[in-house]
Amino acid sequence: MNHTQGLSKRESQKNKSFRPVPSRGSREKTCGSGTLSTIITSIVIAVALLIVGGILSYVLALHKSHSASDLAALTAATHARASLDDRTCCSLASDIATANGAKLTSCEVVRAASEVAASVTVIVEVPWKIPGLSKELPSTSYAGNPYQSG
Repeated sequence: MNHTQGLSKRESQKNKSFRPVPSRGSREKTCGSGTLSTIITSIVIAVALLIVGGILSYVLALHKSHSASDLAALTAATHARASLDDRTCCSLASDIATANGAKLTSCEVVRAASEVAASVTVIVEVPWKIPGLSKELPSTSYAGNPYQSG
């Protein structure tokens, strides 16, 4: 018995236009390609986010070091103007630097007649170390009357 027997002419033509499912060999070539593309894309995005995060950590640490050194210099100069000794002024500046997440590395108070000035250097450690860049960011600030040479 023919498989088209008992079917109308139209149904028989539909059966002739039927295309078989592709063989398993052609499907194996693309099997898993979507998964691989997803994994590669995820890795690229993760690496990009790590790079951006590292750069942002340096930018934030730089701002932190500038702020800490500015505040420490202002503290030293203000207390020097109030006639405290240099050691006390620098100790107070160190406290302010520490409170702002920095470490005071140098402090100098200059007194000339009725004028005072302070120079302070602090260091802030970067939370994420990027190869080729420093782990510590220094910043120097001055407060008071500008230093005059001569």
